[in-house]
Amino acid sequence: MSLGMGERKTIVVLGRGPIFSVENINSGKYSLLSEEFDGLVFHELETPDLQGKYMGGFLIDGVVIPRFINKFGLLSHGYYFLIVLFKMLFRRDRFSKIDFVITTNPFLVCFLAILVRALKGSKFILELNGNYASDYNWEMGTATGRLKKAFGLFLTRQFVKLADAVKTLYPEQIKDIAPDLEIGSKVHSFHEFVPVSGLKASDEDQGYVAFLGFPWYLKGVDLLIKAFRRCDIPDSYRLRIVGFFSDEERKRSAKLAEGDARISIEPPVNYSGAQEFIKACSFLVLPSRTEGMGRVLVEAMAHKKAVIGADVEGIPSVVKHNETGLLFRAEDVADLRECIERLVNESGLRQRLSSNGYEFVHEQLSEKVYLKKYKALLYSSLIGR
Repeated sequence: MSLGMGERKTIVVLGRGPIFSVENINSGKYSLLSEEFDGLVFHELETPDLQGKYMGGFLIDGVVIPRFINKFGLLSHGYYFLIVLFKMLFRRDRFSKIDFVITTNPFLVCFLAILVRALKGSKFILELNGNYASDYNWEMGTATGRLKKAFGLFLTRQFVKLADAVKTLYPEQIKDIAPDLEIGSKVHSFHEFVPVSGLKASDEDQGYVAFLGFPWYLKGVDLLIKAFRRCDIPDSYRLRIVGFFSDEERKRSAKLAEGDARISIEPPVNYSGAQEFIKACSFLVLPSRTEGMGRVLVEAMAHKKAVIGADVEGIPSVVKHNETGLLFRAEDVADLRECIERLVNESGLRQRLSSNGYEFVHEQLSEKVYLKKYKALLYSSLIGR
């Protein structure tokens, strides 16, 4: 059966955003896909100067939502939906034919994808980049949160059934959503794109434990501060926490730190700043309560840095305990403290894990591996067309 792989095909990627820079949407991924595909990438754009930029053969054609509209959630979603739908259906350029429409979350953009599939004959590819069955993603302490989770899971399950192919980040991710589906049917499980070949090994060590990410609670920042303050390690070691946090979250961090001068809460940085931050650390910690993969862990391993991660959801797919990093029992402050102490006090362990992690990401999570698996995902949806 011919899958039509000799001709260039067109991809439309629908993401809700917002995006602040080209790096914010994995420009390297689209440049690589451009060897075989052309495409459009729709997102909410923070600034209009991103509009019309190319990433290889992929054009950014998103939506800048006026601030007065963005203040109202439903109105903002409706504005995005109508503008993107209009742009896709009435194009008269080389992107008017759409072979694949890909969504990066299972909510609003999936409605758009289904409309495009019906009108354009496209194949609908759904990427699941989070664990939508996790209570932590749904404000479960409230009736509203429980209602949101029930409705969100219902929608996710419907869209999984409707999709021509589904991508997960780790094999178990699909089980809580569609337990009847198996990896290898229409479900493909592999890592998210990380440009590991462009991230160089670093032997710089400025004596700090690194954390990079947000949101504050889901990423377990409180757990990390508590564990670090209990560690029996030299006073010269610092904990640097970098991320986009609200004023309230910063106050909570300061309260937990109790004036400990070794702990600093720092503002977010851009992509290049994030890589410089990782390159200079002793090791990186991701103590998440819920996590699809942990991109920052892969980036740290690509810089040849040891890592610690919670043994939750997708993290063990990239961190193999005592091989490519250390895992601790999720939300267990004592266990996290012990892992931090081990990496600070055992330089041989730190070096072994960083070397193993470096080899692992370059062999198993490289751009070449990703591209091969992503193309298999796309072309599998054409079988029987």
